Amino acid sequence: MTTHVADLRSVPSVADLRFRGCRWAKSGGDAYCSNPNVLPFAGTHGFAAAAWCSDCAFYKVKKSIRVHSAPAQASHETIHDRD
Repeated sequence: MTTHVADLRSVPSVADLRFRGCRWAKSGGDAYCSNPNVLPFAGTHGFAAAAWCSDCAFYKVKKSIRVHSAPAQASHETIHDRD
């Protein structure tokens, strides 16, 4: 089986996957890390996830949005309504 170079380029690295799943990742024009300890050194242009994200101690998983179900409606019956 032959692997093409173009196929390997389309597979994201572990660092890229980690960056995309991190709470500090910001995307827009250029993707960058918004952690206050990393930002002064890495900047907002030309951020390289491979250089920062592989073993980052500031990594935090993005918070997932929780959908709360509607609370059950309480019965407003009184004792007198049952008769």
